[in-house]
Amino acid sequence: MARSQPSTPHPYPMTQMIKSTRSHFNTQECSPRFLPTKSMANLLLSDKSTLSPIQIQAKMDRGFFLADDEWTCYRRNYFQVSAVFSLASYPEVYYVQTHRGPQYVQRFLIGLSARVANSDRDIELVQQTPKRDKGPQYNPTPKPVVPGGYLSSGNSQHEAHPQQTIATFERLQFKSATANNGKRRAAQQYFVCVVSLYAETKDQQELIQIASCQSVPLVVRGRSPGHYADTAKTSSSPVTPVMQVNDSYYYYHPVPYYPCEESPSTTKLPYEPYDWQRARYNSTSSSGSSSVTSPHQPSQESYFPAPPHPLANVKQE
Repeated sequence: MARSQPSTPHPYPMTQMIKSTRSHFNTQECSPRFLPTKSMANLLLSDKSTLSPIQIQAKMDRGFFLADDEWTCYRRNYFQVSAVFSLASYPEVYYVQTHRGPQYVQRFLIGLSARVANSDRDIELVQQTPKRDKGPQYNPTPKPVVPGGYLSSGNSQHEAHPQQTIATFERLQFKSATANNGKRRAAQQYFVCVVSLYAETKDQQELIQIASCQSVPLVVRGRSPGHYADTAKTSSSPVTPVMQVNDSYYYYHPVPYYPCEESPSTTKLPYEPYDWQRARYNSTSSSGSSSVTSPHQPSQESYFPAPPHPLANVKQE
């Protein structure tokens, strides 16, 4: 179970954390998860008429823990976000549909931002240097990546790698805390982190957002752990959740794809993303599907746990 930092004590008993039944996360998850990918613009193949599905996978590490059945962190604590994406028919020449027509995609980039949940209000993220407070602070900038990466518990990739497939944003902090933390008579505010995929065009050299995925709601505390420990002891009324994400998506489920509105001249390509770990699971769970082997990690174990057999709990008479 991920915690804030070794120096930060838990403000609640461990037994309360196990009893969580909130619908927007799984109690077995060790960090906040991200919701399915949503498309913002049509990505076309070289024929300029076939749509390419897009899939983003992201995960959050460090700094988060469960408190009152909600993913929580302290504003001063660091957290980390890693992301990869998959496309159909890679390597391929891609075009992004714009108001000027199809534009050649020179490269892809992954960016990170934050905003208030169920709102368009942006929340500033701060990325620290290794020197922490003594070093400069800056906003996370989009990082160039190529399709085909995968996430694991110990994913890492050298920044100088010529074919970067994982975008990792380290030493992140929220600039502000959520409102009404711990107040029983006021609506709890939540933040969400948003991972965005951009296409950089060759002619105009502009970044066009083509897809994104967001995290589950997050609570960001601005005070010391002792303040919330005292509040939990004196409070006796149950917490009524203000907002829930009713979503049954988990990592081993096929990720749905939400394309933009298709024009009559475009043809949707069958969804066969170059996500090696998901392809290996699909090949063993679906009859008639072909097995796809990763050229990068041929012996890597699947990151996605297999779902339980539907007849595992049926009693035989």
